[in-house]
Amino acid sequence: MVSWQASRAGEISFYHSLPPSCYTALGQRPRNTISTRSNMANKKSKKSANGSASASPAASSPIVGASSPTMNGAEKDASAVPSGSSSPMPPSTPEVADPPSPAEPEEESVTVRAEKTKEKGNVAFKVGKYAEAVALYTKAIELNPLEPSYLTNRAASYMALKRFRMALEDCQVAASLQSAAPSPKTLLRLARCQLALGSSTPALSTIRTILSIEPKNAQALQLQDKVQVLENHVKTFEAAKQKKEWGLARLALDKCLQAIEGEGGDIPAEWRYWGRTRVIARLVGGCEHCCKTLVMLYG
Repeated sequence: MVSWQASRAGEISFYHSLPPSCYTALGQRPRNTISTRSNMANKKSKKSANGSASASPAASSPIVGASSPTMNGAEKDASAVPSGSSSPMPPSTPEVADPPSPAEPEEESVTVRAEKTKEKGNVAFKVGKYAEAVALYTKAIELNPLEPSYLTNRAASYMALKRFRMALEDCQVAASLQSAAPSPKTLLRLARCQLALGSSTPALSTIRTILSIEPKNAQALQLQDKVQVLENHVKTFEAAKQKKEWGLARLALDKCLQAIEGEGGDIPAEWRYWGRTRVIARLVGGCEHCCKTLVMLYG
């Protein structure tokens, strides 16, 4: 088959061989028009050749925009720069996941907090900080009021501060919480408070309960002897008052006071009142009614 270029070249040579008079019959096509048309055909053939040459590398890659495995990092960054931009685009920053938040510690139970507070109170008590120990035991009781050991520990702190009435209340509450299984330790502390407050009869009753649980409890047996001595002096004092034997009554009262002071206890209000009455009676001539009136007026 003859190519179109050869056919076109033959046509051009045919036109050139014609005389000028035939140009009119052939559409008055000047020679420069024919050459121009030839030039345009040549340009089209060159463009098509160039297009096929430029398209051949793209055809060799199976994926559009895929880069060669040997392309280094700089070439990759350069290929990412859009056309018309004078400066290369900065590399994209990889997204960093937020670090996991630390797990919140589980809140301690009320029982655990109360126990830790009690331990702090024990430390304060051992070094002689009794007021601080009372405050710590009080916090523990507020957290767990049904734990008798917190009450007995606070009672021990009150006893060290010579505040026997408050210690007595704590021991009574603790003993009631332990009524199903009485604790000799709690009852012994209760009996000491009763002795320090001059309540000999209740103290003896408490000691009898201890000995029923532990018949050979040495501390209970020793305390029983002290309480029994106080009980005897109290009975003598009451009997002397009934008989108006004021000298014997005063002597018995002094013995009772000595027994309590030995324990560092509080003097009962009744004993304090009667002692003041006897002192005033001596000053006003022994009129008991006058003595009581003066004591009520001036304390």
